[in-house]
Amino acid sequence: MNQLFVEILIGLGIGFLSGFFGLGGSSIATPLLKLFANVDPIYALATPLLVVVPSAVSSSFCKFKCESCGEVKK
Repeated sequence: MNQLFVEILIGLGIGFLSGFFGLGGSSIATPLLKLFANVDPIYALATPLLVVVPSAVSSSFCKFKCESCGEVKK
């Protein structure tokens, strides 16, 4: 139960810091997961990818869709 509490605090801290400073969450998540949650480095690096990859794919699709129909404002 203690490990779960630490991981929840890390998640809240990552959300606060990334929103406050405008940083990407993975730049904060990887070292915090390694240092405080004792997560293996490969898992600490892979965990933020679950959020980054779908976000990047959907953003790319929307940008491509808007450029192809001429709705991009410059």
